[in-house]
Amino acid sequence: MARDNSPSYAKIGFIVILGVAAIVATVAYFGGWVNGSREILLETYYNYPVSGLSEGSPITFRGVKVGSVRAVSFVGRDYPTANEADREKIHILFSVDTDLMGLGQDASAARALEQKVKMGLRATVRSNGITGLSRLELDYPRTPQDPAPISWNPRHTMIPPAPSMFENFADSLTRTVNHLNRMNLPSVGSNVTEIVESTAKLTSDLDVLVETSTPQISVILENLSAASASLREFADEIRENPSLLLRSRDNEPLEETR
Repeated sequence: MARDNSPSYAKIGFIVILGVAAIVATVAYFGGWVNGSREILLETYYNYPVSGLSEGSPITFRGVKVGSVRAVSFVGRDYPTANEADREKIHILFSVDTDLMGLGQDASAARALEQKVKMGLRATVRSNGITGLSRLELDYPRTPQDPAPISWNPRHTMIPPAPSMFENFADSLTRTVNHLNRMNLPSVGSNVTEIVESTAKLTSDLDVLVETSTPQISVILENLSAASASLREFADEIRENPSLLLRSRDNEPLEETR
């Protein structure tokens, strides 16, 4: 009896059904319908360490969980065309539930998010306390900064980043310390000492003017005139260059420029 080499239509149909199901699942995962909720992919970047943030970390909008992190990488890996200054920034891909955020569906959700970005919506990495884990918080800072230009073309709607309060404090502290390091404190004392000495001499001359005889008045007036001219010159210099109160005219080179 000859073997029947005709194709099994049942097997072929089963394989086709599996393939279609796989395609539908992929489209549903990346395009939208996940766990019964409509989601949209977004992205942001960060110029600070993101310790504790990883795939699956929560996304919150004004404290309410609305999504999760999909991937954390470097801009240079995800966008090879980015310039050197941007390549080491952290790139964060995440998704949010459009129903929870009231964004609508499909293209309307993207447009609604772009409008929220114009209104000041920003993304900030925040720590969850002593657990060491972090989340990505979407919110409206009181004084949102204009988005900085980027050197790559985002594939998804970009939510500009905003530093956390701790990161702002650290930056302010660093600027203050750098400013103190650049201050020439000895010159401050020298300038103040010159003013005090001139004032003391002027006061002394006034006392002598009251107590001495007429022949000494001309000498004292000359001293007063010289002191007045000196103070006027000093005031003009301070008006043109207020930094003279903090440093001498001939500044030593900063340590970092030697």
